[in-house]
Amino acid sequence: MEINVPIQLPGEFEEKLLEQFEQIALKALKKAEVVNELPLYATKTEVRKTLNIGNDKLSSWIAQGLQLTKFSEKDYRIARQDLKDFFDQRKI
Repeated sequence: MEINVPIQLPGEFEEKLLEQFEQIALKALKKAEVVNELPLYATKTEVRKTLNIGNDKLSSWIAQGLQLTKFSEKDYRIARQDLKDFFDQRKI
């Protein structure tokens, strides 16, 4: 059984909610555009600086499946396309 209950939100609350959604959407769009500024194979430092994120956030993404490319014994990089693919997988 399905029940539909109409909810009337106060105008001010609805406006604030829409503003927040717009800000979140714009932030995501800007981040996606910034990814194109990265080199083809970016260092972790380049990714952190370009996306304005910390080491914990990047480490979390790697733990969640963001791919790394091994360039040498101690040099791991992140392919621009892998980062785009990772973001695409997280779309709602």
